[in-house]
Amino acid sequence: MDRAKTITRIKEIISNWGSTTSCELELDCSPCLNSIGNGKNNVSQLIEHFNAEDVTAVTYHDELELGEEDIKYEDLDDITLNEIAGILEVYDLKMEKENETA
Repeated sequence: MDRAKTITRIKEIISNWGSTTSCELELDCSPCLNSIGNGKNNVSQLIEHFNAEDVTAVTYHDELELGEEDIKYEDLDDITLNEIAGILEVYDLKMEKENETA
């Protein structure tokens, strides 16, 4: 799937089921945008929220939250974009299954 189709599909899933978070999806780990350092000196930027037009990335120093930034899907690299698409496809299937049983 090309970039434009991937982004369209991501937005379609969010449009159908609403924004969600890594926590709500019970992910083992949030998608990582950047990570520098080791152990207690690690600074990382993790995608925590999947929104209609963008993601919210939270920057952590070890476990301390330093801030957050909204990043448009169009500005993400292909690897991260495909990781998000995979996560949201699972979300889509789960929501469809829940609606069938409701």
